[in-house]
Amino acid sequence: MRNLIIDLGHSFTKCFIHSEKESLFYQGKTSNSIPGMLRTLRQQLIKTECYLHYIAHEESQDRMLPIDRVMVISFSDAVFYEKTDGSFHQLDHSSFVPAHPECPPYQITGKPTNSTLNSIANQILHLRDTVGLQNIRRILPPSAFIIAQLAGVSDWKTWDITHASNSGMWDYKKGKWHVAMQPFFEAGVIAEKVAPCRAVVSEFPAGVKYLLGGHDSTFVNANDVPYSTKPYLSLGTWTTASAESEFQKLDRHHPSRFVIAPNGTVLHQLCIESSKHSLPQGIKFLERKNLSAPVKVFGGWAKEAMPQLKSDTLRFECVDPTGRTFLHEQASIYVHGTSHRSDDTERL
Repeated sequence: MRNLIIDLGHSFTKCFIHSEKESLFYQGKTSNSIPGMLRTLRQQLIKTECYLHYIAHEESQDRMLPIDRVMVISFSDAVFYEKTDGSFHQLDHSSFVPAHPECPPYQITGKPTNSTLNSIANQILHLRDTVGLQNIRRILPPSAFIIAQLAGVSDWKTWDITHASNSGMWDYKKGKWHVAMQPFFEAGVIAEKVAPCRAVVSEFPAGVKYLLGGHDSTFVNANDVPYSTKPYLSLGTWTTASAESEFQKLDRHHPSRFVIAPNGTVLHQLCIESSKHSLPQGIKFLERKNLSAPVKVFGGWAKEAMPQLKSDTLRFECVDPTGRTFLHEQASIYVHGTSHRSDDTERL
């Protein structure tokens, strides 16, 4: 079985093809527009000698993609939306949106209300007030929007659990969307039901399945047993220190956040833009967790950072010396259905 994992990152978009016999990796700059992202994917997929007729803009059905399953994972601090006129738009952490007074509190959502890490809640409330929900057709996290476009599903409005729980609009105490989301449900721009990662978005007659992905780094733990994960340190454009935590154990260390991994575990994370200060901050964050398991280190500058990872209480393990494929291999294993769940793929 051959899987295609598309990783939409802040700086680069990666295409990873993985099977028991092969691994192929392609990388290109992430465009700052949704049409540009789709063009980048088209170019990279042509390089892989795979074939997607709807990306390649061909109508022929006689050449089929030698891929069994496709899933997109992505960064989380952004929303893509489609207006009723059919145009695509995006808001991300670089779009200045001040903290909205109606953002639910950190004690409920696990997201600070005064930082860019709460940008999704700020963004969708900002869209409601400025663009107007009557002028919006759908609002989605990047991974869901792109997989729906690739699969040709124009009415997809369902969020995955990883992005929903990281939106600043998730009520951790009730385990569902916060009541502030009700106007979005009533307007039909966001589906009230949240889907698990690996939900089937579309399945073509030839058997190619397009699966709902989620927040990229959470797939490190996707194949761990349910409700149990190992700590990790993701080193890319952003530095993310992550460890399992009960939501009730709130940590006011700014700008920490909570997110639910694909296997159902609640993760507590420190996520900051990478700089000379981000590594020491990430180490201090993890030291306060009293961890016994080694910290998995991966990402673009993981190998370079290993000599700087010093702690009296933590052990670090570089699981991706190439800085490219560990996360994608974990996502592919999850897609393959050999993770903690015995079912094939989740269906809504």
